[in-house]
Amino acid sequence: MIFGSIKKNKNLKIISIFAFITSLTLALYVAYIAVSKTYKTVSEIVKSNNDSTITNPIECYKNWVGEMPPPNVKVIHGTYWESSHFTKEYITFLEIEAPKNWCNELFKANKMIEDTAKISPIIDAPNWFIPNDSCRVWKLPDTFQNSRYFEDTIYGKLFIYEIQL
Repeated sequence: MIFGSIKKNKNLKIISIFAFITSLTLALYVAYIAVSKTYKTVSEIVKSNNDSTITNPIECYKNWVGEMPPPNVKVIHGTYWESSHFTKEYITFLEIEAPKNWCNELFKANKMIEDTAKISPIIDAPNWFIPNDSCRVWKLPDTFQNSRYFEDTIYGKLFIYEIQL
């Protein structure tokens, strides 16, 4: 039994050393970024030269959903950024015209809930991303990334801001 506890302590020391080295490496990298360049927004910190940005609205929709938009959905504007990192990290902005039943299906399929809290302006939004004040705002439940879906029931538009970092 004594050897088992020594082995456990050794493993804990190795894990602690690894965690310390990882934390130190991350801290040094962040310090390097801060010293080497001044960033204005969070997305500028995340983005690198190997990342891809798409501004073709149909291609943006396709990257967001994984398929072409249906015939009854008109994609007006789009911006889609994806990191070169091995995990799927992206930020997408879309302006689409879609029938009410398509929007309702989107909200229901993703178990979205209406967000009644005051929404802060989205700093990195393209100049065309201007949901009006009368939009209903939807969000995914239990999300920490602040993705929002602005439903303009007057003009039948949906402004989508989705972020996964």
